[in-house]
Amino acid sequence: MEHEPVRNDSASKTVLIVLGVVGGLFLLCAGAFVVAIVAITTLGKNANGTFDFVSSKVSSGGVSSNSPEGSVEERVFETIADQFEVKKEQVRRTSTLRELAADDLDLVELTMALEEKFAIKIGDEEAKKWKTVGDVIDSIHRALPKAPPVAKKPTEKKQKKK
Repeated sequence: MEHEPVRNDSASKTVLIVLGVVGGLFLLCAGAFVVAIVAITTLGKNANGTFDFVSSKVSSGGVSSNSPEGSVEERVFETIADQFEVKKEQVRRTSTLRELAADDLDLVELTMALEEKFAIKIGDEEAKKWKTVGDVIDSIHRALPKAPPVAKKPTEKKQKKK
């Protein structure tokens, strides 16, 4: 039996090279996709195991709780849930900070987080008065700068004809 000599065809070499390149690109893209998914799922989780960038948009009807448009109450609830590692549903105006398992260090960290979130300064004496979540919300409202009064448009005085 005689074997046919292997043809050294440049077209078949080209096909093999193209297939190798396409396969390599596919593996590279698949690897990048996996890395992106892992990064999103590990870095995007908050202390509650939820995703802030998704849950805040859904729970607030498309308005992010981190934006100035989110209500003060909503933003305080979210911050307390994150700081105390409890579900946001557990946080109510009437909840006491102690029943949410807050210790003195937690309260200091909460104060710092709220100061950063609302760009305000909360005095130690003010923070010591906090017993309930409602106390915290009221304190934030007092610390926020007041909106300037809306200026009325000047009215034109009608001149009497003589």
